[in-house]
Amino acid sequence: MTGETTTSSISAGTKCGERETVYCGTGDCTMNILAALPGGDVRLVFDGRAHSYEIKPKSIKPGASRVIRFDLLGSYCGGFGAQTCVKERAITTRPFAFREP
Repeated sequence: MTGETTTSSISAGTKCGERETVYCGTGDCTMNILAALPGGDVRLVFDGRAHSYEIKPKSIKPGASRVIRFDLLGSYCGGFGAQTCVKERAITTRPFAFREP
């Protein structure tokens, strides 16, 4: 896929049924994000944990990617677990992960 232009597709309100909490514990919720590729394939772009997330409204900038706001454990920002750490990521077809410092 080197050199190909791809786009991702994500829509607000996307969720798996009514059982989201089955994947949650004291250390956040397990979460996977898949990005749609041209031709119908999907790619795993995030496989990690988050306390919660919010899909931000689509930007008015032409060609801008959708953005997701993640609420993570404080340790991802150099704090401790009970503190909230907020990070945002543009959803593209490039995989990403959050790392603790």
